[in-house]
Amino acid sequence: MRSSSLTLGLLATLLPTTLSQSTPAPIVTGNPQGAQYIATLPNNASLPNGTFIITSASDGNGVYVQVNVANLPASGGPFLYHIHLNRIDSSGNCSTAGSHLDPYNGTEAFVCDDANPQMCQVGDLSGKHGGIANGTNYTVSYVDQYLSTQPGTPAFFGNRSIVVHFANKTSLTCANFTMPAGGGGSGYGSGNGGAASTVVIPVAGSSAGGAAATVTNLQTVTA
Repeated sequence: MRSSSLTLGLLATLLPTTLSQSTPAPIVTGNPQGAQYIATLPNNASLPNGTFIITSASDGNGVYVQVNVANLPASGGPFLYHIHLNRIDSSGNCSTAGSHLDPYNGTEAFVCDDANPQMCQVGDLSGKHGGIANGTNYTVSYVDQYLSTQPGTPAFFGNRSIVVHFANKTSLTCANFTMPAGGGGSGYGSGNGGAASTVVIPVAGSSAGGAAATVTNLQTVTA
């Protein structure tokens, strides 16, 4: 009984400390106009394939994210996807990605609340914007206010990787982000083998028919 009391007392002491170390992620401003990074999943018939395209928002505040994934397993979801700290090495082993991008000490001990995305790990995209249901193909576009396309900033992701996981967090597939030809300037949308397009993305928290962000020159990917 004494041991249990000591354990509970220790947890009660440590829990507020752990929570207090988490800092709300700031909304990113000043992202370079036209900066774009793409992570292309390996083209393996037995694994999901597709792309994650992340582009500076037109006003420089946050980014636009396009997720296009095909060949998803029929079970094992909802699938999760996160930006990880390290690049995948030449072995292609997803375990080399390391931990999640988390410059503000968000914690995995508590479920990311999409109503308070600033408290989530910056790299926890599925936690902030929803996981991927079981099925064959998945496409979604959204705004993320907490990622940076400016090298050297805490939330910069362009030199990192993305990993797709089963619901139990076992890695499924992964890829490194790269900047495509022309991805640092205004001509980035047409130099990657895909057609340029205009996409309308509802702003988080808006109701149907409410405010929306118009995304121009994003690449359309057909999986």
